[in-house]
Amino acid sequence: MKRPAFKKFNNEIKYWNLDRGIKELVIGLNYHRIRTTNSCEGHEKKGFNHPYIDILAKDGVNLLKLVRWFNIQVYRRKTKNDTVWIILPRGELRLMPELSGRDIGSKKKRISLKKMQISALEFGKMIQKINKIPES
Repeated sequence: MKRPAFKKFNNEIKYWNLDRGIKELVIGLNYHRIRTTNSCEGHEKKGFNHPYIDILAKDGVNLLKLVRWFNIQVYRRKTKNDTVWIILPRGELRLMPELSGRDIGSKKKRISLKKMQISALEFGKMIQKINKIPES
């Protein structure tokens, strides 16, 4: 049974207005009291060609712990997707997937938007299942 993350954090959040490709990750972050301010699932032809979520800087420590935990799951091959996530400072913090894949020989291959959205879905569902933010 899925927990109603939005009720635990803030009843005023309108999750039905979120892009489908990033919604689960926003819900997961909010469940862990990481406040999001803006998000986009990415677009093929215009705007950003990758998903992203903007987060208040004061929630950076907890965000870093969740991103580190998820990326460790990726490197241990405990996820279906091999996309890792990074945090960029932009006044606020921007959470987004690393845009290039792992080294394939000597070339890095760009990750497709669909694969990045699938990774966001997996990341969101995984963090909704854990009760507290992992320390390591």
